[in-house]
Amino acid sequence: MFSDKNEIYLRKKEQRKTIAARRRELTREECAEKSRAICRHLETLLERGEFQDVRTVFSYRAMPEEANVDRFNKRMEECGRKVAYPVSLPHGIMKAAVPQGDDAWCR
Repeated sequence: MFSDKNEIYLRKKEQRKTIAARRRELTREECAEKSRAICRHLETLLERGEFQDVRTVFSYRAMPEEANVDRFNKRMEECGRKVAYPVSLPHGIMKAAVPQGDDAWCR
């Protein structure tokens, strides 16, 4: 069983490396267009009522080479939903955090 988990871990690690390399190859314009397309799709789902029973959405803040979904996150907040973000803690622990204000991430 351990070898199966290790094999899955190694495959995931390789997939992440491949995807990260492909993202780095995108131009700023390509990344911005993909970000807009993703937000448009999510907003279409919102307009169709796909999120009507959702109170909290788990999302992320994009790194420079990642799709930026800030527009969708803001829209969810405007619709009264909470938006939670991952926070990395020591020892590989992840927690979800809901910021309480625009400057909540500032130290």
